[in-house]
Amino acid sequence: MNTAKCSSCGAAIIWAKTGRENLMPIDAEPVHDGNVHIRDDGVAVVLNAEERSRHVGPLRKSHFATCINAARHRKAKK
Repeated sequence: MNTAKCSSCGAAIIWAKTGRENLMPIDAEPVHDGNVHIRDDGVAVVLNAEERSRHVGPLRKSHFATCINAARHRKAKK
């Protein structure tokens, strides 16, 4: 996986597609309390608590959850 840098905080991120083909910034480093699995095809899947308990392998967090400047990058709701 190729890493990039967040344009506002400088953290290492991975751009992954969602099931709806939108790009989602994901923290590059796996964490013990993560809930995002990146499949082999590069699609990010957000797991619920039950799925996380059964998952084997690295999990990450959405960078929207960890970036100190996330509000700047969110799209306005319609």
